[in-house]
Amino acid sequence: MINALSLPVAGALMLQPALPHIDSSQFANESVQLSARVHGRIVSFTTRNPLDFAPMLRGELGDESTLHAQLFLPRGTDPHPAVIIVPGSGNIGPHHVEQAAALVAAGMAVLLIDPFHGRGIASTVEDQARLTWAASTYDVIAALTYLRTLPQIDANRIGALGSSRGGTAVMLAASEQISGRILTQGSGLKAIVAGYPWCGTQFRVARLADDAALLVLAGDQDNWVSLHQCQDAVHALSQHNEKVSLRVFQGASHAFDRSGVSPTRIENAPTATTFPTIYMDNKGDYIDPRTGRPDPALTPADFLNWSIEGGFVRRGVTVGTRGEQAAEYRQAATDFLVASLSP
Repeated sequence: MINALSLPVAGALMLQPALPHIDSSQFANESVQLSARVHGRIVSFTTRNPLDFAPMLRGELGDESTLHAQLFLPRGTDPHPAVIIVPGSGNIGPHHVEQAAALVAAGMAVLLIDPFHGRGIASTVEDQARLTWAASTYDVIAALTYLRTLPQIDANRIGALGSSRGGTAVMLAASEQISGRILTQGSGLKAIVAGYPWCGTQFRVARLADDAALLVLAGDQDNWVSLHQCQDAVHALSQHNEKVSLRVFQGASHAFDRSGVSPTRIENAPTATTFPTIYMDNKGDYIDPRTGRPDPALTPADFLNWSIEGGFVRRGVTVGTRGEQAAEYRQAATDFLVASLSP
């Protein structure tokens, strides 16, 4: 059993020595203990691997994968509200376990998922194309669908907390275009916290399904993803939903929720913080910025090539926390989810 109070600071698979890591193969086989009374129940669920958003919205979901997860249940009477925790490109770390512990202590059930190990992927830090953004988004839908089958979970009070790539996934999974198309009305996420997400791909008509509440937590010194793109996304969503908000942390880098990890440089991670936002229409087709019209032939590879040719892609990002940023992040996420998922 992995005890959350004695997690190692470093592991053999880390990209940088200073960054904490939990081996996903260990996570899939050994229960994480949050407290003397709460430990993870090892579970799995089936997800799919759509090639992109337009095929996914047409029902072309790709092949199946089995993802590992751990379910943490608070004390008290069933059914419980629940939160899906979705990690970013570096997969699960001690900060996700800390966040799970805070949510469980506040009365929330937590499903902490591993999006990579079941697919034979260790990380997408150096190459985001190893897994499509549509597949990451579908993982959230699949986790939500799984939770709704459990008698211990209140199917009408499920939220999500995602960070970095996971933050992007939870935002898109809650969109009207995706949630409203794949799930039945009223069965989507009720509350979403997106920590330092990439907001570089957005639906041109921005709406959240089921009147969901959204909080984006971002750092003004993030050099991996663009704060400005997330400000634009939040503004667009807030035009139709007053429960959408953004909190900017002064002096915060990417992954500022990692307790005890001072700002650390990752040299090989690519960043495109200055590349223009990519918009999709309601069918998931990308809008060609040169014409302003949807073009079903455009693919993420086209935009990647344009960004490289235009000199927008650079390598080298900073991750880590300063002062009380990690604790403030954890408290903000917990408070928002508890308030949003209350009866």
